[in-house]
Amino acid sequence: MQDSDYVYERMRKVLTEIGAEVGLETEVKVFAGPLKIQDALGNPKEMDYPIQKGKEKLMEAVIFDSRGQAYTDRYGNYRGTLCDVIALELKDNFQRAVFISTLNALLRHREKIENTRHCRNEGMMQCGREIVEYITERYGYPKIWLVGLQPRLLENLAVPFQIRVTDMDPDYIKSKRNGVAIESPSAAPEIRLWCDLIVTTGSIFVNKTYNEILSSGKPIVLYGTTAAGPAHVLGIQRYCPQST
Repeated sequence: MQDSDYVYERMRKVLTEIGAEVGLETEVKVFAGPLKIQDALGNPKEMDYPIQKGKEKLMEAVIFDSRGQAYTDRYGNYRGTLCDVIALELKDNFQRAVFISTLNALLRHREKIENTRHCRNEGMMQCGREIVEYITERYGYPKIWLVGLQPRLLENLAVPFQIRVTDMDPDYIKSKRNGVAIESPSAAPEIRLWCDLIVTTGSIFVNKTYNEILSSGKPIVLYGTTAAGPAHVLGIQRYCPQST
């Protein structure tokens, strides 16, 4: 089995190579700061998104006029050069959020990826509606492991599919949403054997919980803006139709 840091090293390699195209010796400013809820989500009718609870924020890195994002529970402001970001030790969720959001912004700037800014207003509701067709067209009716409680995805996936959900927030664990019990990440080894398809938040690359998923041997669909760069680097499909 590969070392658990191999994913970050692959991303660091891409960040270094593409950063060199921009010019690592120049003072390219990179800024990442926690977005206000309205800036991140707009004004959706629903009030049950994790970011609205205040435990997580959406960090946004800006490189020239391109923006990339990453969800994290450890947030704050950062300013530096691409060289500084490449050199980060990635020792905690804050550093990893800066790193991932910067990767997303740089890849967006170089037109390697699109859809790096969170959808707003009714986009999240539409995203939930569209995912059922997205999955059935590609996989039929698999048993799904949803990693990370995304309310609109769950309420739509729970209707036609067998589904199990894990989340790291203790406020969610053992509660029920749409008739589905929210389970602890400790259930992951058993769920990954049970499922046919893993639909996972890109936050796994910020909180470093990706090993159980990437080593599962099961098809994976990443969702969200955090996953934009990681999906590109690792060659994993991503679902994020309403982002910009």
